[in-house]
Amino acid sequence: WNHNASVNTNDTALIRLKSDVAFEDHIQPICLPTTTTLKNIKLEKYIISGWGWNEQYDTNTVLQKATIPLQDHSKCWISGAELDESHLCAGGTTSGGTCMGDIGVPLGGVARIEGGGPRFVQFGIASRDMQSCGVPGTTIYTKVAYFMDWIRANMEP
Repeated sequence: WNHNASVNTNDTALIRLKSDVAFEDHIQPICLPTTTTLKNIKLEKYIISGWGWNEQYDTNTVLQKATIPLQDHSKCWISGAELDESHLCAGGTTSGGTCMGDIGVPLGGVARIEGGGPRFVQFGIASRDMQSCGVPGTTIYTKVAYFMDWIRANMEP
């Protein structure tokens, strides 16, 4: 990872916890795109959620969420930067998306899991904002599917 780069490449991390997580209604595991189908799926809409700043550039006390579409890489153009297969571009032209403080939030969506029902799957990790708070625009996301081999190799069973 290079903090001086215009596009954050390999912007992915795993954290090993000392103790197990106690799951509750508001704390649940998330599905990852482990199958070929999920790695290549293109959903109509995606959901982001985070505690980042609001339009007044103040911290939120309530978890925020928005529904946004996936966009072509050209919509996330930054001077001197090129997006590659490890990135996703998502955001809307009519609604706001991520804001300061939201870098690292999940980009997810409901997808049918093979052999099961619909599940919420994390497809991206917010990596670079392209707009101001509350203003329609796009965000660059790290594509989780691109890093699944690395994630699996570095997770303990």
